[in-house]
Amino acid sequence: MLLTIIILCAILILSISINVYFAKRSYKMIEKIEEYEDIINKQNVVIDDLSTSITATYLKLKMVDDRGIFASDDDVGFIFSEMLLLIEKLKNKI
Repeated sequence: MLLTIIILCAILILSISINVYFAKRSYKMIEKIEEYEDIINKQNVVIDDLSTSITATYLKLKMVDDRGIFASDDDVGFIFSEMLLLIEKLKNKI
């Protein structure tokens, strides 16, 4: 009888220890997840700002060449067209 009580107490202590261990691990994992969420939110802000800048740059370039003067010139037109193409690619990726 006494041996059974001792065994049950040992199992209870072991069970409580394991539960405390897993609870601590869970809290650490939640803290890491929250840290990663903060990083992702900061990256989203940077991406949104970059997207806004790219769109504004694209619109300004289009406005500057509203009559197609730059696009029709050979040397300047090539660089201008490449810049517009690059901005469009960036805009589509973001």
